[in-house]
Amino acid sequence: MKSRGFFTAQEFESINYSDLPSSLAALGIAGIVPDSSFSVKRPASIWPLVFVAGATAVTGGLSFAMYLADMRPERPHEDLPDVPGEQLLGVLHQVVNSIDVPRHAIEINEGNINTIRYPDLATKINEEWKANGSHRDQSDKKIDQAVLHTDNKTLFKEIVAVIDAIYTPKRDFGGASKQLPAFNVTFSVN
Repeated sequence: MKSRGFFTAQEFESINYSDLPSSLAALGIAGIVPDSSFSVKRPASIWPLVFVAGATAVTGGLSFAMYLADMRPERPHEDLPDVPGEQLLGVLHQVVNSIDVPRHAIEINEGNINTIRYPDLATKINEEWKANGSHRDQSDKKIDQAVLHTDNKTLFKEIVAVIDAIYTPKRDFGGASKQLPAFNVTFSVN
């Protein structure tokens, strides 16, 4: 038994179907394997692929442009203050308000944990916020910003103690069930 592909076009046309056994014997075969059925599908449209690739390219280009715009802002950020007293410790390289407070650390031992607190600093920050804080009203949704800038040699427990002192002033926010810190603290190191 041979398939259609075994024969040349001339041999296949020479087969006499009315006298099939003698035609097949003349070709030296016992039979012909019938062709299997198959279908041919039209290729899928290319436009959906082009559309998705184009949308991806546009989105990538816009993302890159926004990334570059954030690296070099042309306009000042809206969340940065323009009024003195908006931040207690400083904005970027401009110090808005600076007060010297004596460092009287209190050590607290809780089991294996040794922490420190600066109660004098916490009291002074609370007094300054009550006098100069920009966002003290309960309906005001903004929070005053404090930037803590230290060098690399500052001990971590001292940094945490200063951040805890900055979080001392609390204020009411509309709808909040409890008072929340009046400051958002940004930590910066050299």
